[in-house]
Amino acid sequence: MDIDNRIHTYFQAEADSLKVESIHLGLGYSAVVLQDGRCGLCYTPKGSGNSCSVNKNKDEYEGYPAIKLLWNIKKENQLGRAMAIALCNALNQDHSLLQDEDDDNLIRDLKLNTGDNVAMIGYFAPIVSYLKEHDITVRAYDIGKEVGSEQEFYHWAEAESDALILTATSLINSSLEKVLGHFNGKRIPTVLMGPSTIMAKEIYRDLPIDLLAGSTVSNRDGVIKSIRNGRGTPYLHKDCKKVHLYL
Repeated sequence: MDIDNRIHTYFQAEADSLKVESIHLGLGYSAVVLQDGRCGLCYTPKGSGNSCSVNKNKDEYEGYPAIKLLWNIKKENQLGRAMAIALCNALNQDHSLLQDEDDDNLIRDLKLNTGDNVAMIGYFAPIVSYLKEHDITVRAYDIGKEVGSEQEFYHWAEAESDALILTATSLINSSLEKVLGHFNGKRIPTVLMGPSTIMAKEIYRDLPIDLLAGSTVSNRDGVIKSIRNGRGTPYLHKDCKKVHLYL
């Protein structure tokens, strides 16, 4: 996909010059640590049948140039892609930490009003509750959590939605451009969000995305401990900076 090529091209030069120190594949999230100490996160995709993922890739990446791991962004294996995205977020850590802290005001960011309709790809329960409290209708589709019907969701979303919230898991499963294609001709405020979000404007040029909302590691040891203990997003956020970036 085109965005995969963009990601590879954007990070290629730096990945050529650095080595991977360690990879941590957790139950909920994974992390990659570079030889210079930078660390990046990505969601850990589930295996078939919603079982745990098993890394069947025999390649070794720890101690090797990061470019070797980056190549996984051009492959179909989702766990390999997740490791590559975590690598990108490590390479991009310093830049991400300079971005504005996210104040979780999606109503402002997506220019929403009472009575509006929001389409959500990937189910973010706290955001659903937040929007419903403000009398904004949310309809979600999340194949992993078995939320919604794809056909019914897109039929409604293409006709009725006033904004789109899109999980960065779409980078892992290669669905980003397909999802955005459903809204061709219907330009609505759109946010790509989640700890897997790569916070780099250049990657998303010409795509109908208005805002990036992600999480950047601020305390590497704390994040690695949470991953090691199988923790999820609330624990990770204690050692991350939530950031946003307007495109």
